[in-house]
Amino acid sequence: MLRHLPLALCLLALFGCGGEPARPAPLSRTNVYDIACPGMQCAARQNAQHTETMLELAGLFGGYRAHDMVLRVDDAVSRRTMIREKSATGADGRYAIAIDAERLPPGRYEFVLVPEDSRGMVLVAGRFTVARGGTSAPLAAATPKPTQVAAASAPAAQPSDPQLAAMLAIVGTWRGTDGVAGVLNLRSDGSYIYNDRARGHYKFYGSEIVFDGPLAAWNGGRATVKGDFLEFYWTSEDGAHQWYAFAKSS
Repeated sequence: MLRHLPLALCLLALFGCGGEPARPAPLSRTNVYDIACPGMQCAARQNAQHTETMLELAGLFGGYRAHDMVLRVDDAVSRRTMIREKSATGADGRYAIAIDAERLPPGRYEFVLVPEDSRGMVLVAGRFTVARGGTSAPLAAATPKPTQVAAASAPAAQPSDPQLAAMLAIVGTWRGTDGVAGVLNLRSDGSYIYNDRARGHYKFYGSEIVFDGPLAAWNGGRATVKGDFLEFYWTSEDGAHQWYAFAKSS
């Protein structure tokens, strides 16, 4: 009987005590590529077991410390919202989140990051593509792991949504025109600098920008935007017409 003991021990090691052998989780066959996320750092990564593929995003938004943010991922063709998640920035404005690519069917996607109470002002817009392939398919080339992230002011690549494109188009340098001296720099994190000294924040609502800080002295901070032309226009209490205009230069 002892001669059967080695065989029994081998079978026990393979199959356990009375159960089927544990099956490992299948390897991820998801590939994420064509990634663009100006204003943040992004990287497609797999977990240690290579069973899940994520798109990691990280950024620094100094004007939105400890602030709730909404990340929305839309199908670029149907415009259907596929993912909507809310999370907050840290006390220093740092923000990090991961998009679970396993939740998305193959296709092209666009994402936006919006402060929750901003009525739709977009801080960052980007895109990526999800595909399913063999387990050996390489992930898209990734930027360095997003741990130390500097605030970026470059506008995002133009998405297909005209409203998002208009929001992103205002980011950049505006120079005074028609007798107005000064340079206004609108940054993608929702902040502005005027003449390298005055600082504040702005929110974009369609064809109107609302400024706080020093520029709130002009028409309560309300300016209208028409293409590459931005203007503050109002009538003061004594009936005088006030007008400050800027033209987009970069």
